[in-house]
Amino acid sequence: MNGLKIENLGKAYAKKPVFAGLNAFFPTGTVCLFGPSGCGKTTLARILSGLEKPDAGTFSGISGPVVYLFQEPRLFPAFTALENVALLGRGNSLREKALGLLTRLGLSEEDCQKKPSALSGGMNQRVALARALLFAENGGGNTVLLDEPFKGLDPATKGLAVGCVKELLRGKITLVITHDGEDASLLSAEAVAFSSLLSPAI
Repeated sequence: MNGLKIENLGKAYAKKPVFAGLNAFFPTGTVCLFGPSGCGKTTLARILSGLEKPDAGTFSGISGPVVYLFQEPRLFPAFTALENVALLGRGNSLREKALGLLTRLGLSEEDCQKKPSALSGGMNQRVALARALLFAENGGGNTVLLDEPFKGLDPATKGLAVGCVKELLRGKITLVITHDGEDASLLSAEAVAFSSLLSPAI
């Protein structure tokens, strides 16, 4: 069965453990990972993305570049919303896909020509999500990590974002880090508590 397998993963900073003995198997599909702030969810995402190295354990099943949506939009301030999404490559076809995706997420064509500083926080969040979704389709591998992807979105725009994630990430191993218990049902995803992945302390 294809999927992401994690075995006895551990990580500490300045000798202070973040987590240890983490074991999980995430099959193709979407899983929502829950847990209180500071329990290690984002650290796990950073390890899986290659931004951090674990102190112990292994993981396997990732192929190709990992798509990682950070909690913060991390947009290029000098680029317009459209340019931020379309920077993944050149050509009119990719630009048209970027524009189509942004409009599906509720931004107007006028909004797409604005720089991040001229957009609301929720708009910037959707621009970042659009960039991640487009990368997943054009160049990304089999694994997508979304850290609080719907943060700051009102119910209407969240519904648009959820619809895009469900449709465009089919066939991917998608891990959604969230504090909202509603997200799993909206995404038709499995809900997993971060604490349930950890081996009991001896």
